[in-house]
Amino acid sequence: MYAGERTERTAGGGGETCAFRGGKARRGATHAARAPSLDEGRDLLDGVLPDELSYETTVLSGTGLGRQCELADLPTELLGQLEGRLSVPRA
Repeated sequence: MYAGERTERTAGGGGETCAFRGGKARRGATHAARAPSLDEGRDLLDGVLPDELSYETTVLSGTGLGRQCELADLPTELLGQLEGRLSVPRA
């Protein structure tokens, strides 16, 4: 420990935080704090995804297999081009 540093126990015993001279004690986020958001997001996707996949299947059913493969390849190609440009400075 450094001079002027003190170690505190967090409420609930979830770990230790360090407070320095004139500084504020910091505590990292815990998994429990994020869990409700993750559960809500998972529930949202579980509710939306089946309908979305059904819709996309219906839309693509009138498209030939060759065209479906071409459409599937386009986002991959676009992403490759965009990622390649990320390392190039913008003009």
